[in-house]
Amino acid sequence: MNQLRRSLPDGSVEHRWSPTEESTARKLSWASNSTASANYANYRVLRTGTGLCVRPALGKRLIGLILIALSVLFAPLAIVVFSMLLGTEGSRWPGVALGLLFVAVFFITGLRSLFARDAFTFDLHTRRFYSGNRPPKDLRRSGSSCGALSDIAGIQILSRWISRSSTARKTVATSHTGWCSYQLNLVLKDGSRIRLLDHGNEKQLRHDASLIARTLRIEIWERAPDSV
Repeated sequence: MNQLRRSLPDGSVEHRWSPTEESTARKLSWASNSTASANYANYRVLRTGTGLCVRPALGKRLIGLILIALSVLFAPLAIVVFSMLLGTEGSRWPGVALGLLFVAVFFITGLRSLFARDAFTFDLHTRRFYSGNRPPKDLRRSGSSCGALSDIAGIQILSRWISRSSTARKTVATSHTGWCSYQLNLVLKDGSRIRLLDHGNEKQLRHDASLIARTLRIEIWERAPDSV
């Protein structure tokens, strides 16, 4: 238990544990529950008229726009190349079809990034949290991604190294072989977690964590530096 650092909404460090907090902390996993991460802040936490939301950042939308532009720009080249490689004397349609499919993958990926919706919402009016930008119609079938704000025990900050090479293992965040990714999880009183953010911009993630903690008046939990 001494390996946890608990920050209060005002930024001070709390050392005392209530029975409920201690029970939750003992159940809490410190292993990452994510297999993918961006090396830039792809989502951020913003205030809304009813509370807070986890919304796609400008960088994510710009990348979507770039993917769309590149797919349109290089579509003729892709079609020509694939038709030359896979086409036959009688028909070039197999190559054309594969070239269009190749372009479509990038185009659709760009559309999804450009028009991505809010990933998570904290509604202070209804006192509930839920995945997406609209509350589920049937709360009983929404799973752990929806609940009352009173069910929240705190938020958890994790860090892990994301390597571009499966054989490389570095510990310095500035290394060219990868980046240090930071994950922000919502911790419920039963010890379960919901992933909110996962990217490589530590400053932005800590700012977002502080905004959530101050708004909901909950703690930030993370490993003490000497226990990592």
